[in-house]
Amino acid sequence: MAITREQILETASKLAEQGIKPTQTNVRESLGGGSFTTISEVLREWRADQDQTAQLQAVVIPADITDRTNILIAQLWETAQNLANDRLLKEREALEHKEALINAEIDESNKIIETLENEQAELTNQLDTLNNDNSLLTHKNNELENLTNSLKTQLTAEKDRADQATAHANQLQAKLDEQNAKIERLTAELATATANANQATETANANAQRADQAIAELQNTHIENAKLIGKSDTLAEQLTKAEATATAQANKIEALTAQVAKLEQIEKENAELKRMIEGNKKIDDKQQSLLDQPQDTTGAKPRKTQKPNNNEN
Repeated sequence: MAITREQILETASKLAEQGIKPTQTNVRESLGGGSFTTISEVLREWRADQDQTAQLQAVVIPADITDRTNILIAQLWETAQNLANDRLLKEREALEHKEALINAEIDESNKIIETLENEQAELTNQLDTLNNDNSLLTHKNNELENLTNSLKTQLTAEKDRADQATAHANQLQAKLDEQNAKIERLTAELATATANANQATETANANAQRADQAIAELQNTHIENAKLIGKSDTLAEQLTKAEATATAQANKIEALTAQVAKLEQIEKENAELKRMIEGNKKIDDKQQSLLDQPQDTTGAKPRKTQKPNNNEN
């Protein structure tokens, strides 16, 4: 669908109100498409209207003239408005006719441009397809070359393997001949070894007789060892009895040691009692000496002193 003049003017005004300069690119992006030629022509008209409006807004009427010309202006305005309406109607009809012709031309141009753009896009797609096909063919050609090189390499390797197999077969034949010669030599050595084995058998028989004699001697030795083992068992029993006796004596020694310790404790206690008795005796002697002193003759009654009992404590 073609972009109309009114849409371009409305979009330019909205961008200007938002503080965005209404360039051809900005208007086309806001509309989502459109021909640059159509947008350029409408924007030129929109800028001319904006300039004229700015010039009219810049005109300032003096205050003294305004007061005297208000009535005249009103009359002129009414007349001019009537004339302008008639003229505007005629110009609008002519402009609409002209605009229709221009829009028809623009539509035709847009159709032509759209057709050219579609053809260009189709050619671009065909070119992309050809480029892709060329890339695929180039890739396949490279793969075929790589496969050919790989087959050549494999063929060379197979030839090398065949040559190696032939050489290996020759080596095996030489080894086979060598093994046959070795078998013949070993056959001769086997015959010699058989003769030596027969002689060794005779020697083994003689050694077997000697071994029988050694076994008899060994059996005699075992009998002597059994006797010695019996004596050893007897000595072990005696040793066990001696250890039991020693253990009993050790127990007795421990009991005697305990009794000696107890006697020593009793002696210590007796010594302590003896010391206490001697102390009590010294106290009795001191008290007796006090009793033996002269009595006081001042008329006081003699104080009766009780002799302590030596059996206390």
